[in-house]
Amino acid sequence: SDPFRYIASIRDKAEHAGMLKIVPPSSWKCPCPIKDKGDFHFQTCVQPVDQLQRRHGPSARFISALRRFNRRREVFMADEIP
Repeated sequence: SDPFRYIASIRDKAEHAGMLKIVPPSSWKCPCPIKDKGDFHFQTCVQPVDQLQRRHGPSARFISALRRFNRRREVFMADEIP
């Protein structure tokens, strides 16, 4: 019942291929199934692959938004003290 122990036990058999597909037995049931009610959605976003090297990550966008928010309240971050 410990998936990590099982993976460790078959590691030598799978290591030469570089990957392994584990198929659970047909009797296995997911302990936390998502009920298909039509109201559950994964949030997705489009990632422009051609811009991966010159993009600003989520943290850069967050810091930029935080700076704008603080400037409106005349609160300055340490590196932008007037």
